[in-house]
Amino acid sequence: MKHLLWILALFFGLSILGCASQPVHIKETNSEGAHSTNMEYTVGLTSPSIANKNTNFTIEAKFTNNKDSDIRITHGEKLFTFYISNSKGKIINHYPSTSLGVVRSIPTNGTIDEGYTFNIDIAGEYEVWAVANFDTSENNTDKKHELPTQKQTLVVR
Repeated sequence: MKHLLWILALFFGLSILGCASQPVHIKETNSEGAHSTNMEYTVGLTSPSIANKNTNFTIEAKFTNNKDSDIRITHGEKLFTFYISNSKGKIINHYPSTSLGVVRSIPTNGTIDEGYTFNIDIAGEYEVWAVANFDTSENNTDKKHELPTQKQTLVVR
């Protein structure tokens, strides 16, 4: 019994070390790719910098309402469309947006977080990014928004 407990403790200890995450990058950008805290909305991306091939990794995007008031937005099934491109710039996969209308109210400084899990079977350098597509309606005026995050490098080995 003591031997079994020792093996289990060793297994869990190694599992925790094996799951230690790689450094992540969090960048908030506007549509021009520049950071600003005076914008009405910001988007940011969290991505591992290194992933192992044939192993799932998760990219997370965050939308923040920086306005002094609540907002209502309309978007597809997901707010973000996630993209992954190879070193030649070819998009190898993306999570497509749909035309399903979702209406959300977001308070001041409120956020929406969405994630995308994927795995890549070929080692190399990739770029990952996300784009928030949504509509707002203020003063009887509808406005379409497309806010891309900054592209980040992901090395798959």
